[in-house]
Amino acid sequence: MTTTNGHTEYVIFSDTSCGVDDVLSKKYDICLMSVPIRVNGNDYYPYAEQKPFDWGNFLGDLKETDRVHTWKLTSEDYKRYFRPLLEQGKDIVYIHFSGFGTNTFEVDLPSAIEELKKEFPKREIFAFDCKSVAQGALPIILRAALMRLENATMPQIKNYLETNVGKRVAYFIPENLSYLGKYGKVSEVAAFLGNSFKIRPILEAGIDGKMMVVAKFIGQDLALSKKLLQRMKKEGFPVDGEIDVGYVDSRERGENFIASFSLMAERMGEKPFKYTLTRINPLHCGIIGPGAIGLAYALKKIV
Repeated sequence: MTTTNGHTEYVIFSDTSCGVDDVLSKKYDICLMSVPIRVNGNDYYPYAEQKPFDWGNFLGDLKETDRVHTWKLTSEDYKRYFRPLLEQGKDIVYIHFSGFGTNTFEVDLPSAIEELKKEFPKREIFAFDCKSVAQGALPIILRAALMRLENATMPQIKNYLETNVGKRVAYFIPENLSYLGKYGKVSEVAAFLGNSFKIRPILEAGIDGKMMVVAKFIGQDLALSKKLLQRMKKEGFPVDGEIDVGYVDSRERGENFIASFSLMAERMGEKPFKYTLTRINPLHCGIIGPGAIGLAYALKKIV
């Protein structure tokens, strides 16, 4: 994709695991890499060529099976995405999702950049790990893209990213453990026992980019909200009072969670929060499954 707006000497790339969709890609002039996912034997390439995603068939497949497979971007993928822009004389800023848990950013991406720099010695490629995913990553990327549209230089974008990485935390709460078990995030035995006793985990993508189970609870949204608020009280509340809530298959599910979370916050004497509600990206929808909820916010002020 060729960018047409803002600072014309460089472009900004991101990937679909960071929450950028076809609409945001066009609005903010972001070159977008599609991270593929296979669900129920069908392959999906989210927002490829800036086209709308087939959520209907994807969610239908997701509800029919917990057989989900993802695969990493390869060196050839990176070269295929980057080369056309380099040929046009553009430099590249690539802001990618957390490198924790995949070696594509340790092996494939550096290999591709090394080859491309030999091929285009006058061009610069800056790859940046935003150390988060989904709603945890999106605001940082959109702000960088907006800066470019306002004609910020590439060094200014670099400084912004290096200053603001590691300031947002994200949580994901699956409805059950089946998808995490099939995907390998928990053992199938743990998934079976958790589902049997209705134990639900809270996964955290921390400020260091690592994703892990940080708490467990039994019950519905009020119990979940209490557990989350207890952790937030210990680890830090949103510095700006704003929480980005994500849902998988039902916007109503997200709205119900916000209502329960707001009620529990009031019961616990916390100040009211401001909420935005959007769908989680397809890759992470596949990992956490239907009915899941996510939320993300800034622990430190983003400047």
